[in-house]
Amino acid sequence: MRAVSGLVLLPAAMVLLGFFVLPMAFVVATSLQSGVGIGSGIGRYVLFFSDPYYQNILLRTLWIALAVVLCTLILGYPVAYWLVRTESRFRMLFRGLVFFPLITSSIVRTFGWIILLSNNGFVNNILAALGLDEVQFLYRSQGIIIGLAHVLLPFMILTLMGALGNIDPALEQASRSLGASPWRSFYRIVLPMSIPGVIAGSLLVFALSTSAFVTPALLGGMQAPMMATLIYRQAVVAYDLPSAAATSMVLLTITVILVTFYYRVARPLPLNRMEVPLSRMEVRKAEGV
Repeated sequence: MRAVSGLVLLPAAMVLLGFFVLPMAFVVATSLQSGVGIGSGIGRYVLFFSDPYYQNILLRTLWIALAVVLCTLILGYPVAYWLVRTESRFRMLFRGLVFFPLITSSIVRTFGWIILLSNNGFVNNILAALGLDEVQFLYRSQGIIIGLAHVLLPFMILTLMGALGNIDPALEQASRSLGASPWRSFYRIVLPMSIPGVIAGSLLVFALSTSAFVTPALLGGMQAPMMATLIYRQAVVAYDLPSAAATSMVLLTITVILVTFYYRVARPLPLNRMEVPLSRMEVRKAEGV
């Protein structure tokens, strides 16, 4: 039986070995090359963590990724909940609109944000009409956050829709019949049971944000570089492949550590907490006493 199981897993193991393990080993070996590029061997990693320039880029990448996760979660959760619970005859059309941005190139969407966020763009024209000062979005972290949140919002919504769609609406109806308010039913039933979707969506958006290249390169430019743009400049502009490989491994390692830590912290949360504790007054009210 074990031999059969091993044969079943063999194709997946070969794919994992050929497309992940071996390339990662090649990147690690490249990052440790001596006599090529800036630094030498393990010294490249020491240089990365000791140089304030690289430290600022790493911190900027992480906090932008966290901000994008927060923005997409705040914007995406109500939309996903409404799409799952709505009984409108146009619900399939609205769900299709969530998929629509995914078939549009991120380059096209980013150029659209360049037009909207430029100094003479739509957003600043609206601010000027309201008597507010002009805001510099382009080549700033806030511009990157806006662009990445727009690009990655469908991933968060689709992930949350999958989790919310598995929650039986009868559970909310039962809690309402026992006297719980709509907000209490949502807080004590829907929200805890949707935490796996929140975790999955957050991890997906965080990983995509830290590795994003096109949107940060166009909206951030040289003034607000992220790790992906730094790797590009090291590999293509400076042709320093060992330094680019070392930076890539730093980004991968830190991302894996943070994702694992987030998963470990969020996993023990009470995901199946379905009871709705009511006060004695609410129980008597529900029983008609």
